[in-house]
Amino acid sequence: MFWIAGALAEHWTRAALWAVAIACEYLSPMFGFALPGFGRSRTSDWTIEGGHLAERCQLFVIVALGETLLATGATLGRAEVWEPAVLSALLATFLGTLAMWWLYFGTSSKDATETITRSDDPGRLGAYFHYIHAVLIGGIIATAVGNDLVLAHPHDGLKTAYALTLCGGPAIYLLGSAIYKKMVYGTVPVSHIAAIVALALLFPVAFKVDLLTMGWLTTIVMLAAGLWENRSASRRHMTS
Repeated sequence: MFWIAGALAEHWTRAALWAVAIACEYLSPMFGFALPGFGRSRTSDWTIEGGHLAERCQLFVIVALGETLLATGATLGRAEVWEPAVLSALLATFLGTLAMWWLYFGTSSKDATETITRSDDPGRLGAYFHYIHAVLIGGIIATAVGNDLVLAHPHDGLKTAYALTLCGGPAIYLLGSAIYKKMVYGTVPVSHIAAIVALALLFPVAFKVDLLTMGWLTTIVMLAAGLWENRSASRRHMTS
């Protein structure tokens, strides 16, 4: 109802109606899709196939990261001159996206599948997987906005909104990734927490540097988190 009403409305009325529709989509599983007269379903009754669900979630992340790279290329294409600062910004944003890919796909699809399959309530765990991937995609989108800022205005100083975007996007992604790995492996990765703290510490630094420098600083944090987590994953697989 809210989707259709939004399609017939315009401007902010449409946005408000579609926001309600999205809320219904995300909140209804928490309440078992309750309908008057029909009651609600139980997550234990949901038929969940772990491998299919894990693959579906991975595809969402691949598409989001791919769109981030496409947006980076489009911004570069609009640049009048490919000066060294622009090319440096391109490298920083590309490596940052690569780090996000590394952090996510460092979690084995097989491990995620087995976690869902072994669960006493695969339906509930499957719902949690969907929720946490919404956080991950949100982090990717916010990071993509920061990438566009770095590419379009590498020499500009940072406003508060810019600083929040450049630090907050990767932090949201790391938070989602940490919760995801907690669900799969049962522990919160120290690498992610350390990287979130590092990004928080970079926030006051943002007002003393330009967008290009800040883009490189956040990328270095993400690459360091990826390297740290990759080593931790290698040790985890050696002991398992």
